[in-house]
Amino acid sequence: LWKETGKYFILILDEFDRILRFPIKEPFALLGRQIMIQKETMYLLASSQVAQAQHILRERLSLLFGHFEVVTLDPFPLKVAVDYLDQRWHLASLRMDMKQCLVLLTGGHPFYLNVLGQSLSTYSPSDLRLPSKSVIPMLEQVLFNAQGILSRYFSMRLERIFVLDPSGKSLELLRSL
Repeated sequence: LWKETGKYFILILDEFDRILRFPIKEPFALLGRQIMIQKETMYLLASSQVAQAQHILRERLSLLFGHFEVVTLDPFPLKVAVDYLDQRWHLASLRMDMKQCLVLLTGGHPFYLNVLGQSLSTYSPSDLRLPSKSVIPMLEQVLFNAQGILSRYFSMRLERIFVLDPSGKSLELLRSL
């Protein structure tokens, strides 16, 4: 690409571990060759499956490992998470106790903070001051609505548990917890 355009590129592969699902023989060997050839392109590989991503980097892209910088995105501390909600999603009108509650609910994980922050950003500043008009409906929407992003995410996780344990005992245990 650089030779044709004279411009540098950043190629972002989000959830890159899912490449394994493609009907391609040795997909990471093919990706590795492209990374080695296209030296003027920066590849950003992201995955929420940390253990699987580390395995892929270590086992399937090991020849390139010297070219990778592995950055782990840990959960945000309370103050950073609150600042993130305020600055990224403009939630200054949301009560501090509600922000702290959301941070505790998400464990400070950026993915969950993003989902909740994005949903809350659609409410007016006056509604944000009243949890019954913003936080509660937002949580119902993202968690309990079948089309909500977190509802779908957790449904996919539960399906994976069922595939790994068709007896249903794990799901029974999860329900009881």
